[in-house]
Amino acid sequence: MNRPHSLIALLLAGLLVLAACQKAGPAPTVTPDAARLETAAALFAQPTRAAHASPTPEPARDIELAISRTLARMERAVLTGDRDGYLANVWTGDTTFYVEQFRWAQDWVEHPLSAFDLSISALDAPAGATEARARLTITWTQRDLDSSGGATLSVVFYRASERWLYGGEDWQAIELDGIRLYYFANSLTDNRAEAEALAGDLPDIHARLTALFGFTPAEVLKIRLYESAATLQTVTRLSQARLTTWNRPGEAIKLTLGPSNTAPRPPDVAREVARWLLYCLDAKAQRSGGEETLIPWWLVEGFAEYGAMQFRPVSQQNRMIGRIAALAAVPQPAGQRLFAWDELADRDTFAAAQPALGPPQAFELARDQSATLVYFIGERFGIQARRQWLEAVSNGQWLDKATEDHLGQSFAALDEAWRAWLRAQGM
Repeated sequence: MNRPHSLIALLLAGLLVLAACQKAGPAPTVTPDAARLETAAALFAQPTRAAHASPTPEPARDIELAISRTLARMERAVLTGDRDGYLANVWTGDTTFYVEQFRWAQDWVEHPLSAFDLSISALDAPAGATEARARLTITWTQRDLDSSGGATLSVVFYRASERWLYGGEDWQAIELDGIRLYYFANSLTDNRAEAEALAGDLPDIHARLTALFGFTPAEVLKIRLYESAATLQTVTRLSQARLTTWNRPGEAIKLTLGPSNTAPRPPDVAREVARWLLYCLDAKAQRSGGEETLIPWWLVEGFAEYGAMQFRPVSQQNRMIGRIAALAAVPQPAGQRLFAWDELADRDTFAAAQPALGPPQAFELARDQSATLVYFIGERFGIQARRQWLEAVSNGQWLDKATEDHLGQSFAALDEAWRAWLRAQGM
């Protein structure tokens, strides 16, 4: 199993410590020359426009000018690939938000933009305010990927001495036991009804999956609800098209509304909550600020799908197990068969090596195959043994060693026992 260690992960570790320990305070003072440059840029920034329906009070001119300067600095940093320059304009009072902004910025460093524009409207910033709210329109075009997009969001800015820092989306929140659900409810976007429907499902999802996993994380489960894939892409990873979910260690789970603007379905939410549980278990990834877990990708996807299975009808669960069981009896050279686990080592290349399947079908088969292994381990060895096994793998143990220590046999013996169990299911 590969264990990449990158300079970016080390840098992010330091930034995480800084973000966790540092209160939002005065930002570094700019030089006189830089101030004149920012003022000139602000004069050409798009002026505040009135809201469509109910105009907001006229904002204080000095606040509007200061926020325009902040936006001009952010634009300049993005277009020049200056991640640190961009982050100097980001509020550090919320560690999760800062991690998300760091990784969003790293994405456009690696995939440069040819155009990036920020403009605000409906600014609500009375004189003497320490917080300001506005609608922020973001438009962008990538240089090499032939991709462009944009979104309009309700956002917040925070005063830091004489400067204003970008604080991200202006969320409403529903607080539940161990859960915080963020959603939009304003004149621009109102997802309150969908958020309340989702909030009705979350306690059961959280309770059932933590019980199946064998531990309850100390971390609060954070979920951000967006109205569209275009908005999710714009605030998450500009290089990743057609995003409908996003879930990485140290970040909030990001979901979009379902068809016809309905709340996300319980199986889809449960899949991401199960993935989040693995990230919480992965202490090494949390300590290092890493974006990815050390658990093999196929095991992460299998456990996530196992979580989704808990909220599907029993008939669907049985059909999935039956499909994998049928393949367990197929000879290995057959066109569609179960994968050897070594074939799944590299996510980016394994699907291309399966000529009988396209990448989506190969991925789905590997995911479902892994989900049945997760189910089998829990049934044969118990929930606690499975959690300890996953925890050992997440902390860097090889699969063979973790399997011997916590399941009492080699991984090859586990694989054979799982295949024998599958064959028995097909009888």
